[in-house]
Amino acid sequence: YEYTNFLFGFTKSLILLKKNPEVIVAAMEELVKYWKDFVSTFYREVEGNVDILCVNGDLAEQKGPVMNPKVYNKYIKPIDNDFSNFIHSLRETDLFINYHTCGATTAFLPHFIDIRYEAYNPVQLGAYDMEPCSLKKRFGQDICFWGGLCKTNILAFGTPSDVADNVKHNINCFKPNGGYIAANIHNITAEVPPENIVAMFDTAFQNGRYR
Repeated sequence: YEYTNFLFGFTKSLILLKKNPEVIVAAMEELVKYWKDFVSTFYREVEGNVDILCVNGDLAEQKGPVMNPKVYNKYIKPIDNDFSNFIHSLRETDLFINYHTCGATTAFLPHFIDIRYEAYNPVQLGAYDMEPCSLKKRFGQDICFWGGLCKTNILAFGTPSDVADNVKHNINCFKPNGGYIAANIHNITAEVPPENIVAMFDTAFQNGRYR
């Protein structure tokens, strides 16, 4: 769906999804043809030496979804599910999909699990209903969390001690029984002090191991 934003613009794509959803569906059906061809060509060229394919599709912002999840379920999910099935058909085992969407995404996580996205990134802690222990409890048995290492406001404006405390808390939430890839929430932005970056990764290294 995200690529329809590039075709029509963010606002217009949402208006079309509401008033003329058949336009968005038709665009997505053409886009998925391209991406299937791209993925199959890439997979062939690297001779299958790939473990994870990353798929982008921003569906939410800080306060919640950019669309009603019922709209997603009706129009977008069937196409996403078709693409997921195609990717998984390339290899019988051990080819995983990491789905990227920023924002408050808990309304979509059951759909991601149903579609068979094995991992979800970037786990934007601080967005609505994105508390790490709650996420792990509700969804951690069915999907891998990739990200969520330190809240962005703490990483940018806290002290190294604040960063270390937040990283420890988040790892302790996500770590039990596996299913977590420790990584920053999206990109590290320019205002983040270098000492906070060091504190984040040092703390992750010290606390992220299973002993």
